Amino acid sequence: ERKGFAMGADAGVRRVAYVLCTVTVVALLIAAVAAALGAARARSLSARRDEGAMREMEGEFPVRGLSCAAAKEVVLKSFPEVARLDCVQPNSPVTRDYRLDRVRIFLDNRGLADADARRG
Repeated sequence: ERKGFAMGADAGVRRVAYVLCTVTVVALLIAAVAAALGAARARSLSARRDEGAMREMEGEFPVRGLSCAAAKEVVLKSFPEVARLDCVQPNSPVTRDYRLDRVRIFLDNRGLADADARRG
């Protein structure tokens, strides 16, 4: 009888240990997911806040959908020291050299800026 009682106690201890381990693992997983989501949200907020500064550093100008003349005005307001400012028609050949004093505005078939203008 005594031996059976001891076996029952061991089973109870094992059961409690199993439950505690399971709860600990679940808590760690929840903490890891929460930390990952928090970090992703922080990166997203930081990215949105710094988007304007990054565009300026990279030489990107938001002109999508503007006419050539309007797009040139936007670029000249942000980057008055530009040496060359070209509107490029669809399928026009361009050189592939990279020049930081040049901005190209690529137009679509309607004559509107197809994408944001970039330095280079």
